[in-house]
Amino acid sequence: MDFSLIIASVSSFFACVGLLLNRWAVRENNKTRQLQLFENTFNNIKETERLLYDKYKKLDPDAKKEWDSLFFNTLEFFAFLVNENHLNKKLSKFFNDAIIDWYERIFMKYHNKDISNPKIYPELKKLYKLIKATKNPQN
Repeated sequence: MDFSLIIASVSSFFACVGLLLNRWAVRENNKTRQLQLFENTFNNIKETERLLYDKYKKLDPDAKKEWDSLFFNTLEFFAFLVNENHLNKKLSKFFNDAIIDWYERIFMKYHNKDISNPKIYPELKKLYKLIKATKNPQN
């Protein structure tokens, strides 16, 4: 057997193993980035929601508008990440009930603009409708 053929075969084998390991590493890196993105966004929502319970009632109208903008834009960003598949499906499904709660209990109550306007928080509305449709397929 030709020695150069053996070297080429061994080199090809190790190159293949290297490619497989690289693919695995990239996949794990993507999972980690998704988790970090999710965690940062969720922490922003959680902290802003905490302000709702602790301080919102005492705020002046301008400060309430700032809170509304911060909270609803963070929800909109989160919904965008989910709708555009930037987050793992299992990770986003885990929070379906929270998204419904935020929409129905907070968004519907505190958002003072015309909710039927399709240009106002379209990603959040889209995600809410999708989750409701999957929870209640007969509707």
